[in-house]
Amino acid sequence: MRRRLIQNILITGLLVIGLVPLVHAGDQDKTPASRGIVLTIAAIDPKTATATLKTPDGGEAFQTTAYASWKVGDKVECDLVRADRVQELHDCKPWS
Repeated sequence: MRRRLIQNILITGLLVIGLVPLVHAGDQDKTPASRGIVLTIAAIDPKTATATLKTPDGGEAFQTTAYASWKVGDKVECDLVRADRVQELHDCKPWS
């Protein structure tokens, strides 16, 4: 009888403890906010295949992987993602 009671208590405790992470998972909203941005290709380094992209006002510069079709002076549209105090460019495409 005592063994059955201990087993039931342990199983119930494990079920309750197992559900705790699920309850807290919904509280965290760490989805990075993104916005579209149009940048101008300022320079391309063929050795490292990276491009330097600048905002139209020249305030910010970003580095990303360059594509073979990109040329200096062309404009590209990218998703600017803010994650943990860092801004990253994703999904850059030629802008028309």
